[in-house]
Amino acid sequence: MVFENGIEREEIVDNENLKAGDIVKLKGHSIVPADLLLIFTSNYQNSNQCYIETANIDGETNLKVREAPPQIKTLIKSSTAQSELFKGFIEFEPPNKNIHNFVGALYLDAIKDPIALSPDNILLRSSLFSNTDWGYGVVIYTGQETKIQMNNRQATSKLSSTEKFANTAIILIFFMQVINKYFYNYFFLLSMINLFA
Repeated sequence: MVFENGIEREEIVDNENLKAGDIVKLKGHSIVPADLLLIFTSNYQNSNQCYIETANIDGETNLKVREAPPQIKTLIKSSTAQSELFKGFIEFEPPNKNIHNFVGALYLDAIKDPIALSPDNILLRSSLFSNTDWGYGVVIYTGQETKIQMNNRQATSKLSSTEKFANTAIILIFFMQVINKYFYNYFFLLSMINLFA
């Protein structure tokens, strides 16, 4: 979403083209495409909050409440997103994999003091935006810098010691068969040469 002359204009953008600072509008039951700072929701009259399901992240299926920073509520005049909600900048910690922690500050041109940010203001990539009609957020981390991506790691081998031993023994037997075949053929040819000599 972009604002032109203070008027909201929606654009459809692929997830891989999102970048930090982009404004994203989530609707209904949708997957969060990047780590977002929640700014404005359809529940703006009731704490400006939304509900998310984080089963894709931590396995918990119960809904969690996320809310926009309360200081923003003074700027909300109607159910239409105003450009004043998005004019400013955000300072935040470098990307890290701690999904339960976030430190940052929001500086809006329309509000004098910086607004402290917490994990309750953040929607993590792969969480499910639900039980809320719509919501707006500002992209913080994208791609490999999202907290969920930073937590991805190679799965460790789940072979037992017996399976590892069996695999090693099979490889050893294979090479012994190859060597045995080579020496057998060599000595067989030598004996044939000696027989006819």
